[in-house]
Amino acid sequence: MLYEDFINSNIALNLKKKFRNNFFSGWGKGNNINEARHNAEKSYIKNKETNTEVIYLVSNNSETILSEINAKKKKNIEIIEKLKKLNITKQNSEKLIELFKNQEKVSCANLANYLNISERTANRLLLKLEENNLAISNLIKINRGRPKKIYTFSF
Repeated sequence: MLYEDFINSNIALNLKKKFRNNFFSGWGKGNNINEARHNAEKSYIKNKETNTEVIYLVSNNSETILSEINAKKKKNIEIIEKLKKLNITKQNSEKLIELFKNQEKVSCANLANYLNISERTANRLLLKLEENNLAISNLIKINRGRPKKIYTFSF
């Protein structure tokens, strides 16, 4: 794994995005360069045969799965990329993803409390998400005062 812009980045996924088709890689380990190369080729062939996004490390004695990208992990990476474009920090984006997974409806005050930010900042954040079709707002009428906006995330 590489760390790119404070986001845990997957080499295979980034290369797949760049080339826009399946990308296979193999990693090998050995006592010398020839053994390592041979094991890397075995790893590459195994990765190509499975036709999945799994990265193997082959050594003389064993095969180890280094990384496996499942649909859940891929979805989280895509959501973080969307939020990154909106200048939302990694910590806040992870908390927003958690709220999205729990399918919680959030008000400005609740979000401010949850993210430990001011209500004004939470309001700006929610408006930014709504403008980019990542959140949907509903007005709830209250007996007294202004109606309350409740947001549902739609990543």
